[in-house]
Amino acid sequence: MIDVVRRSSPWQARLVLTGAALAICLSAFEVRTPAFSLGPVSFTISELAVLFFFFTVAVYALAEPGWFFSRRVLDLAVLLFIVSNFISIPAAGDRGSAFKFALRMTFAALVYVGVSRLPARVSSHLLVAGAVSVTIIVVTIIGCLENLFPLGSLPKLLSPWQEGTFSFGPFYNVRISSTLPFPTVLSMYLELALPIFLTLGLWLTARAGISPRRRLWFSAALITGLAAMTTVQILTYTRTALVAMPVAMLVAALLAGIYRYGKRVAVYFILVVIMLGLVLASTALFGNVMSARLGIDEPVRLYTADYTLISMPVEMGQNQEYSARVRITNTSDGTWEKSGDNYVAYSYRWLNYPEKERQDFHYQITNLPKDIVPGETVEMDVTFFTPDIPGRYILIIEPFRSHVGMFSGANTTPLVFPLELVDGVVRKFPIPETAADFVEAPVVLPTPDRGVLWRAAWRIWKEHPVLGVGPGQFRKVYSNYSENITPDEHLETHNIFLEALANTGVVGLAAMLFLLASAIWYQFRLVRSRSLNDSMRLLSLGLLAALVAYVTHGFLDFFLWQNGVTFLFFTLLGLTAWLVRKERDGERGKQDLSIR
Repeated sequence: MIDVVRRSSPWQARLVLTGAALAICLSAFEVRTPAFSLGPVSFTISELAVLFFFFTVAVYALAEPGWFFSRRVLDLAVLLFIVSNFISIPAAGDRGSAFKFALRMTFAALVYVGVSRLPARVSSHLLVAGAVSVTIIVVTIIGCLENLFPLGSLPKLLSPWQEGTFSFGPFYNVRISSTLPFPTVLSMYLELALPIFLTLGLWLTARAGISPRRRLWFSAALITGLAAMTTVQILTYTRTALVAMPVAMLVAALLAGIYRYGKRVAVYFILVVIMLGLVLASTALFGNVMSARLGIDEPVRLYTADYTLISMPVEMGQNQEYSARVRITNTSDGTWEKSGDNYVAYSYRWLNYPEKERQDFHYQITNLPKDIVPGETVEMDVTFFTPDIPGRYILIIEPFRSHVGMFSGANTTPLVFPLELVDGVVRKFPIPETAADFVEAPVVLPTPDRGVLWRAAWRIWKEHPVLGVGPGQFRKVYSNYSENITPDEHLETHNIFLEALANTGVVGLAAMLFLLASAIWYQFRLVRSRSLNDSMRLLSLGLLAALVAYVTHGFLDFFLWQNGVTFLFFTLLGLTAWLVRKERDGERGKQDLSIR
């Protein structure tokens, strides 16, 4: 059993450790709507948990002011990182959002302060590692459920996190996001958390005094967990992770061999790489999504069709049932099933005109007459009801797949009929729009490739070399620095270094490089140290692997805008500072770390 809080520990220590565990465990759970609002300020579940953690930290600081207010090795680096954001605010066009972004980074940096000053007389590092491990287990379980039961099958469990669960463009594929908002964010979270889970598991399975039977069970659970986590990682279909995670694992395995952690430790890190390779090969060989993501194969088309109107009632009255005769050809690569969990059926909707808002009229669906295989053409009557309120409307008829959505969401143009209801009679009227203007959801816009975004970031920096355009402002201005780009405020530079350069100039880039270099240097020192006990040395190795993954992935993505990743990132920095302080205080290991 992990002795995290001894009975002699004061209640303030117990309180702050509870706050830390809650903040870590809830950091990865982001629902679509805020959990609490106070005037114009809203808080998510993770933010409320962090606020509680700050309260417990304040209580502990009053009880142990000497320990809390003593300096930590990364304090200056974190402080400079935060200051660089604030001094760039005056350069921002939208100073309000820039100030908000800087406050957000400060909020996250306070997590570092709290974790770096957790109680020294107890095994705080084990509590942090345990909380990270519990969280990644829960996230992995929900991710597996999401893949096994896509979207609508488990609505009560998965609905809070449905945003970003799938990509629905020219073809449909499930990309796991679990409890994080987007698959790529989940990928980064796994890269940061998995090394901590692994190193904690290695310590648990190698402790002195553990029975062989229990060691076997622990080892089996560790391998099972790693297999599930690597599978979820692959099913995010994040290509950058296919480089970042193996690099981090191999660096950790190399250091484990150099600094005599034992063969077993190195083998487990290599095992993660092997698992990733096996899952990757399986998904590429037996599925189309991964092979399409890698450019090996063309994406499977599941939602393409040709529609032809054969006949439509000439005269129609209000609030009456009618049917349109249509001919449909399955031009996709898959069979449309008449029934089952993923059935295809015809439906319709009414939009008022010219507002184009969906109207809540009588609704029903028309089932397919049979399963329709690729290339097959069938004719069928699609039933619909006319409106009961006078006005101008657009009738849209098209098929949909259960738990997915309308075919028009995949760029397949629906059948569109402008109809006007006057004096109880429904009649046609002309409109300037085409059928392509009436899709169920906006057509997925192509994301600019990284080269375009990087060039835009470089041009921004050349115009604003010292302070940049303000923290978090690249997404607002990048379209002004590149031709033929559709503005999208959800986009970042896809590079942590260019993000810092464009937003906060050379000042911000220098601060960020100093922070990352300092963290890696001290983690490397901890890995080499022989004055720490087994659990501390192993966690130091996991911390270094996590940061290597973050930097490697950071060359192609930027994730500090998201709470789960940001809070975990600063948690790991805080744990690094805590371990360095313990090492300087002369914590001695009670046994030799030769786990073979």
